[in-house]
Amino acid sequence: MIAAASFLAMAVTLLLSLVGPVVLLVVLCRKRKGVFGAWAGGALGFFLPQVVIRIPILQFLGTLPGFQAFSQSHAVLFVFLLALTAALFETAGRFLVLRALLYKRLSYMTGVAAGAGHGGIESVMLVGLTYVNNLVLGVLLNAGLLPTILPDPALRDQITQALLAVSPDQFLMAGIERVLTMAFHMALSVLLALFLLRKRTVIGLLLVVLAHWALDFGVGLLQVAGVNLWLIEGVVLLAALLSIVFIVRIRPAFGDNGSIPIDPGEQAVREGY
Repeated sequence: MIAAASFLAMAVTLLLSLVGPVVLLVVLCRKRKGVFGAWAGGALGFFLPQVVIRIPILQFLGTLPGFQAFSQSHAVLFVFLLALTAALFETAGRFLVLRALLYKRLSYMTGVAAGAGHGGIESVMLVGLTYVNNLVLGVLLNAGLLPTILPDPALRDQITQALLAVSPDQFLMAGIERVLTMAFHMALSVLLALFLLRKRTVIGLLLVVLAHWALDFGVGLLQVAGVNLWLIEGVVLLAALLSIVFIVRIRPAFGDNGSIPIDPGEQAVREGY
């Protein structure tokens, strides 16, 4: 049986990971035009490289015995590669969105909104939908209905053991981490937007890749070392706080009024050209 505390923790994480991004989007949209388009572009910059390309590749590789053996026997190198590929794929998505879709509308708020979309859709896809599944399976398990839904005993036992092995605080951490990570993604998009505006694209890309890789690799190393999960979340919290400070303090460097410029084509249509 799954404890009530675990259900509560899963519900909180579900709320944070699904509702949190929506609340942030609503706040950003207040009295600002063009935010949703930038948010949607940022979401696309995560969805395509990660959900469509990288994650399916990793899932396929995970079925190969050689890949599984490599991940276990070379844990540090494996974490290094996972962090590096995540940084490269997501930075490529960020760059394509900001350079190809939003380049004529680049501003401070464009970077903030695109980063919120990037982190928001990551929260929904990787945690929110997973926890919808966890809650449903948990309810079925406690009600004794899981055998009806999953007739395969091996699969049923695997899912049962996986749910029972996770403590309430571990369920809760996933939601807290998503909230903190959104600030980090916003900072990376703002940073890249600034370097694109200053025509220093290569340096901007390298900095974003390095920052993304450093956080993912650092957290992964701590997990491999068996460090307490709350201490690991402390590292993520520190990264989030530094990201918020960066987002606030970097605004004057853009020299704009904090709004998203109207697309030149859209402006021409409005003016009747």
